[in-house]
Amino acid sequence: MAKKDTNHTPKWKWQETRTGRVTDTLRNEITSGLLRKDEKLPTYNELSERFQVSRFTIQNAINQLKEEGFLRSVERGGLFVGGKPPHLHRIGLVYQQSPKDEDWPRFNRLLDRSVPSVFNNFESYSFKRYYNVNRQKRSDTWQQLKEDIRHCRLAGVIASLEAVEIYADTQFQETSIPLTSIFVPDALFDINPSVTMINSSYDLFVEKALDRFKANKATRLAWLTIPPVRYDIDYFRTKGFEIHDYWLYQLPRAPLNLSEKITRLLLEAPRSKRPNALMVADENLAPGVLKAIRDRGLRPGKDICVVAHMNWPAPAKKLDPDVHWLGYRVENTLTRALELLEGEEKASPGTRYRLEPQFLDELSE
Repeated sequence: MAKKDTNHTPKWKWQETRTGRVTDTLRNEITSGLLRKDEKLPTYNELSERFQVSRFTIQNAINQLKEEGFLRSVERGGLFVGGKPPHLHRIGLVYQQSPKDEDWPRFNRLLDRSVPSVFNNFESYSFKRYYNVNRQKRSDTWQQLKEDIRHCRLAGVIASLEAVEIYADTQFQETSIPLTSIFVPDALFDINPSVTMINSSYDLFVEKALDRFKANKATRLAWLTIPPVRYDIDYFRTKGFEIHDYWLYQLPRAPLNLSEKITRLLLEAPRSKRPNALMVADENLAPGVLKAIRDRGLRPGKDICVVAHMNWPAPAKKLDPDVHWLGYRVENTLTRALELLEGEEKASPGTRYRLEPQFLDELSE
């Protein structure tokens, strides 16, 4: 058997090294401002001479930079820096799950649907989606996101819900590009001091819900939410509500039928001993709650007052009109995030914003 030549380097690795060197150098010259957008580059022959590599290597490097959005070709006109190079114009939208997952939050679904129309109002920006980004499991999309940050392929990052956990990574602690999050879970609120956060106002949600219950003379309160519970029982009692520890539940978003089972238990007691006010503080729990109420032969608004979280847009014709729907315009959160990336609205790193929820009947007024 022939002895392996340990000094031999395969040609594809030799070529890859030179292609990478040319690619990185040109990319760095664009992101540093040495080459400005729409500026014409030297010819292929001139680049080949400059880097002392073949035209084939130059072609590979150029193709890579075109794919990334840094360069563009004009027929018979030559090679130019892109009009919207990604380090100045491309925003990464990051999700921890994907639309195929059972526990894909409805908020993310609405947010994802709103992306094309919202970005149409911001001509200076383009977008790239990253699904299934999981830092702990080192998912492929997590690795791709890190590579895009390292190679300056993004002008900013917007993370939705639990995806904000990516900002704990050292690379995001050190990057200078704007980092934004939308609706951050409490446990991750202080994950990175440079992150601009756009959150729901949970205090306002609770306050508006309690006011609506009182207006409907419903004061025996049960509450279903996802973790964590931000208020103890005494808080509601000081507000004039009757509540018991077995009327307050914190549930996961999945399985989807768990909220239905819990609501069935809440409604088993005689009318005088069961809650007549039910707050559903997460829209993913609402379908199961309302199914249990209907299966029990009860009607919201008549037998029990229900305030349920629901983000907009929502199919108003399919929503029970006797439920008091309370939530946020999802497209407004993304619009706000983009506004904070540019111009006079540009936010300082670490700024915190709270959005006010609205009832469906307030939206239609």
